Amino acid sequence: MKKWSQWATPALAGALLMGVGGVASLHAQDAANPFIGKWKVEWQGEKKSQEADLEITASGGTWQTATSKRKDPCIGREAPVEIKSVNAEMLKFTAKFSEALAGCKDANMTLTRAADGKISGMRGDAELTLTRK
Repeated sequence: MKKWSQWATPALAGALLMGVGGVASLHAQDAANPFIGKWKVEWQGEKKSQEADLEITASGGTWQTATSKRKDPCIGREAPVEIKSVNAEMLKFTAKFSEALAGCKDANMTLTRAADGKISGMRGDAELTLTRK
């Protein structure tokens, strides 16, 4: 009968390599699309600063403005994100508010990655500041 140390070491080594490989593939995916992840988005609204939570996945994501307004039921609802185009420096997407509530208008946004790796964006004329969560 084999000692525990004779079979455990190769098994543990294999498990560790699989784990390291999984982590490496996650980092490779982030490098290919640096926009994937959860973000806090800030911008200056007409009267005050605004915030939203943005989650970007490889196939889409969600956008949810942090505040809501009684006069505008479209604000504050979680909306699906439809990715229009993506590369290492730019992501264009639409927050599909019309799918969250009939009658709401969709919003097109563009995110860009600067040379220093910081992500920023535009929603119409509003500049977006993104912070990774």
